[in-house]
Amino acid sequence: MITKIKMFSVLISILFMLNIIPLIHGTNFSASLSTSRTIMDIGQIAYLNITVNPPSYNYSYIFYVNGISIESTSPSFIFNPELYESSQTNKTIIYNIYANVTSNSGTVKTNTVTITVYPELIVSSVSPSYVVTDSGLNFSFSATAGGGAG
Repeated sequence: MITKIKMFSVLISILFMLNIIPLIHGTNFSASLSTSRTIMDIGQIAYLNITVNPPSYNYSYIFYVNGISIESTSPSFIFNPELYESSQTNKTIIYNIYANVTSNSGTVKTNTVTITVYPELIVSSVSPSYVVTDSGLNFSFSATAGGGAG
């Protein structure tokens, strides 16, 4: 009787290792999310990437941008804030992005990355120090600008 139990246990272990039988409790992998930038201006993009350990081709991915789900067949995602907000907005917007990674053993949630998007840089006025000048004289310009990341 003990021999049959040991043989059954060995068989089940082999099936788990070959991913023929998914794990019932817990997951056997982890995932983390990284981004190419955390501060940007409207009109720029950020590259996000999920690193899964151990690596495998049997994962599916769902990214969440401020609660909006985006299914993906790839662990990489190009974040373009203009798809989520009007490019005419004059306010700073903070995006929280994470992903769920799913395999046959379950689903794990990645860490959340925060990306701050500043409004477009706008130059509202430019004025010279002199309106009329002679050749060879120095003069300067002053400008008033708003928006942008700093």
